[in-house]
Amino acid sequence: MMYPPDEWLMDKVFHQQIGRNMEVYVNDMVVKTTSTEGHAANLAEVFSQIRKNNMRLNPKKCVFGIQGGKFLGFMITSRGIEANPEKCKAITQMQSPQTMKEVQRLAGRLVSLSRFIPRWYQMIEKLALALFTAAQHL
Repeated sequence: MMYPPDEWLMDKVFHQQIGRNMEVYVNDMVVKTTSTEGHAANLAEVFSQIRKNNMRLNPKKCVFGIQGGKFLGFMITSRGIEANPEKCKAITQMQSPQTMKEVQRLAGRLVSLSRFIPRWYQMIEKLALALFTAAQHL
């Protein structure tokens, strides 16, 4: 499997932390802990790896000591990763789709929330079948 260069480097440098005390997506990262003391230790571990590998952080993208916030379109809270309420609101306030383009737009929005939707594959399968059937009748 081919990795983009940034993702490969992040996986290589932080392989011991990923999943344990940090999450990484391409070149964005979140360091997570359940206590202030643990957070300081985890940050020290991450900073050590950054120095050891001659990496640099972008100060404009760094935020420290927060309880949660947006990360890659999701909400990070003390409970874990949650759906972004703005994305949910955009779906619930949509009119019922009337055209294939509108169904595709709905499907795209649902994909971004798929990890939070129970039985996602069953639902999207029906939506995909409806799109396929509609496309055949054009």
